[in-house]
Amino acid sequence: MIFCDYEKIRKLSLKDSKLVLHAFTQIINKKPVYYPGTHKTIDIAGTGYLLNPEAIISDTTTDILFKVQYILLALKRDYTFYRFYGVKYLPLSDYPDLHIEKVKLNPLIAVSDNNIYFKYEEY
Repeated sequence: MIFCDYEKIRKLSLKDSKLVLHAFTQIINKKPVYYPGTHKTIDIAGTGYLLNPEAIISDTTTDILFKVQYILLALKRDYTFYRFYGVKYLPLSDYPDLHIEKVKLNPLIAVSDNNIYFKYEEY
């Protein structure tokens, strides 16, 4: 399990989607994450969480944009709900501004019962 701040990862993804996957690879390998081309570390700690991050990073068949979308949506969840209630999904009612039709195109995500489920965690 990895804990990260959604907004910090989102900003990183705006620069380059590959940076997000690189950051998670570094975290999995217990190495610091640096800003590209510098020796300045990035603090990406937060309350969002990603279960089984190794699976998403090692997936070589899925497009990088789908993988980053998966990560960003997963990080919108609050760990408190997972810890106390076992909730692994993302309720759509909490995010009415989400473009659900775009989300449904992602092969790593399932949408049902007004919730988003994550392939490497749920279904």
